[in-house]
Amino acid sequence: GTHRIGTETTYAWSDNPALCLLDYMLGHSDNGERIYGKFIGSSLIDWASWVAAINVCEEAVALDAGGTESRYTCNGVINTSNTHKINIKKILTSMAGELMFQNGKWFLYAGERLNLVMRIILSGQLHMKLKRV
Repeated sequence: GTHRIGTETTYAWSDNPALCLLDYMLGHSDNGERIYGKFIGSSLIDWASWVAAINVCEEAVALDAGGTESRYTCNGVINTSNTHKINIKKILTSMAGELMFQNGKWFLYAGERLNLVMRIILSGQLHMKLKRV
């Protein structure tokens, strides 16, 4: 179904780590009380990079025994007493991911670092200052 930012009744459970991280970054509240997450505005998300990461995580990978499974899944627990940095790193490990803040937006990349470095070099953005979370 359709998911709309800020309308939690349209959300559905997912083990896609990019979607789990998106949920954490946007934050979750109940009756105005902050429950978990970083609570960044959706305008700070680079949606193209996040959609690409979501798709990488959902790529079907063939199993030796037959059938397929998603390339990356998130099946852990985070502690809301931990810092955002620690929780974000834990989610990122489930997708070999990188989260960067550049030019006022949060960019997400799923997959191995070499692919990230190649994307940066090929896109000509090597001159930019990148900040890891």
